[in-house]
Amino acid sequence: MQNNLNIRGEPIQSIYSEYKQGKYIVNRRYQRKLVWTLPEKQKFIDSLLNQYPVPLFLGVIFEHPTKGRCFEILDGMQRLDAITSYMDGDFSVGGKYFDLSVVAETNRLLETGKLVQQEPKLDFDLCKILLNYPLPISTSNYTSNESVDETFRRINTGGVRLSRQEVRQAGVISDFSQLVRKCAIYIRGDVSHTDIVELDKMRAISLTKESLNYGINIKDTFWNKNHILTVENILASRDEELVAHVILHILLNSESQTSSTFLDEAYIDGTFASNKANDAILKYGVETLYKQFCFTFDELTKVINEFPEEYHTYLYKDKPAKVQGSYQVLIIAFHELLLSETKRY
Repeated sequence: MQNNLNIRGEPIQSIYSEYKQGKYIVNRRYQRKLVWTLPEKQKFIDSLLNQYPVPLFLGVIFEHPTKGRCFEILDGMQRLDAITSYMDGDFSVGGKYFDLSVVAETNRLLETGKLVQQEPKLDFDLCKILLNYPLPISTSNYTSNESVDETFRRINTGGVRLSRQEVRQAGVISDFSQLVRKCAIYIRGDVSHTDIVELDKMRAISLTKESLNYGINIKDTFWNKNHILTVENILASRDEELVAHVILHILLNSESQTSSTFLDEAYIDGTFASNKANDAILKYGVETLYKQFCFTFDELTKVINEFPEEYHTYLYKDKPAKVQGSYQVLIIAFHELLLSETKRY
């Protein structure tokens, strides 16, 4: 159980100050990527400037060994990133950029050359409206990882905001779900040294479209470059879904199924699929399976890169269809060849 539930209005200026001190924390063990597009960010900032009400922000308060009292974000990461990136001068709203001289933190960064003032600037009065906007924040004290995970799961499975794969993953911390997440991150390239990441570091490891000048361009990822998944598919975590199907086959062989229902069960504690998958992981070890998967992916990628044209054009007589499925077959076959028959390209 969590205790000391507190709901309050916190001015954006105070939130930004603590954000700059690294006190807003993202736990990648259960949090999804930054996925908001530029228009979504702009629309949210416009709502704040026009003083429309916004949904509650949810988090857990915990004591960091060096930073003191910190806020682990459970719900509202996309919105908090929109606010802080706008105040950092990353994008305009209505053609106007935040005036960096208005706030002590941004002004100091402006003077030291770490931030650059873009023109034209938002009017001073509008900047103040933004800074004084009281964001509705609900917090509770940290008691255990299990309690935090359950809170996150309940928040994100009560509506339709997440994709099917994101709903599967919400608040699930089984060995299977963590192995899938690690393998998917390896392929996308949004790797971090630890699961605990400050909010301002998330931009550098997040997937973005060309209109946002940070992170990893989705079109540069393996999935999109090879026309296996669309940009929209990747933003909806379909890449992790594909990886999950592959790992289930590796773990369960003939007992694995490619249906969405079977994949759902693999994420639900106590089901046949979940028990079998996690027992297999326990037998071989998460780290061993992770290294084997990454090795297989790297070797297959070397082969794909040797083709003068897109690899799937060699698999189909007519127009390629269901390329995702063909890639799943290829990587599973390579895994068997490399690890069972010790054959290497």
